[in-house]
Amino acid sequence: MVDAKAIKEKAAKKIAAGRSKLSQITAHKHCKMCGVMVDSKADPRICKEQECIDKLARQGKNDKMMRMMFFVFAFFVALPIIAKILQ
Repeated sequence: MVDAKAIKEKAAKKIAAGRSKLSQITAHKHCKMCGVMVDSKADPRICKEQECIDKLARQGKNDKMMRMMFFVFAFFVALPIIAKILQ
């Protein structure tokens, strides 16, 4: 027959051991582009690799363009609706 109490004790020991290992890891974050560990205080959360810096710049330009295109699209969708209401 299975001893549930022994199984619970074993599981509790393994959980406690896992927690102690996690407490040894220092606070850190990961690069948005490549996933390398970076300092938690790094403002743009990227490593110092030139490739990652270039990717971040391209992504910033793309985000800006997408935001602008969204507003243009929303304007052209809302314009006929507003014109119809005002007639």
